[in-house]
Amino acid sequence: MIEPGAVWTEFGHNIDQQARRRELDALMPEDVGQALVYAFAQPARVLVEEILVRPVKQIVP
Repeated sequence: MIEPGAVWTEFGHNIDQQARRRELDALMPEDVGQALVYAFAQPARVLVEEILVRPVKQIVP
């Protein structure tokens, strides 16, 4: 299970992205991708069941 926090996407294109980005400093899609790469790179004996990734400034899930 992958549980990303706030991630910048193409949705919400009408919102002032610069202002919101400064406020939350949301994850980029590449950040979530890196978490997946980590999970898939583990040896077969390792099970990564859950990944929770959030921006540092995000205080609520």
